[in-house]
Amino acid sequence: MVEPKPLPPKVPPYPLYFDAYARCDYHAGSPGHNIENYWGFKYKVQELIDRKLLSFKDAPDS
Repeated sequence: MVEPKPLPPKVPPYPLYFDAYARCDYHAGSPGHNIENYWGFKYKVQELIDRKLLSFKDAPDS
């Protein structure tokens, strides 16, 4: 339902948000941002939830 999408390498000048040390799992480890800061991935997950293709259950209390 969600597969990694490699990005082409970025070349200078880099955008302000670019972080050379961050890697994005959604973008197959491409540098520049991390998955937590990538809204495109969050929107994709929300779309899957809305279409009832993905759900989460609460973990039982320990």
